[in-house]
Amino acid sequence: MIYDTLNRFFRLFFVSMLFPALCFSQSSPNLSLEVMADTTWVLKEWNTGEPAPPEPEISLVYKNGQFTGSCGCNSYFTDVKTGETPGTITIGMIGATRMMCPPPVADAENRFLIQLEGVTGFSFDNGHLLLNYTAGTTAGTMSFERKQAGADKQ
Repeated sequence: MIYDTLNRFFRLFFVSMLFPALCFSQSSPNLSLEVMADTTWVLKEWNTGEPAPPEPEISLVYKNGQFTGSCGCNSYFTDVKTGETPGTITIGMIGATRMMCPPPVADAENRFLIQLEGVTGFSFDNGHLLLNYTAGTTAGTMSFERKQAGADKQ
């Protein structure tokens, strides 16, 4: 079990951190947070192969140096900065409203905020936004889809 977790971590590390650096030369533009701007992204997977439940809908929007969105029944916000290597980011302190939520929603919110706090990088795969994170001894990749046009806005 630990071997599988470490193996997965090192594979994710290589793909998320080293591979993008090898693909961009010094003169290439950095992967920019602006490519995800002004789009509502909806969480689809907690980690590769681990679907997030459709309810509560957890969303993420990047605009003006911040991630904002809904983490269930509460809203959150945090500063985000681009790192030195393409695709790397730093998450600031996370703020959130504090309404009481039923246990399944509260559990989802807590998990999302813990994983968001540990985000170190982003990339895209087939139109999905991928956020790489480390939470305690767990490393993973959250996957988000663009919110469908005409769907309820936050």
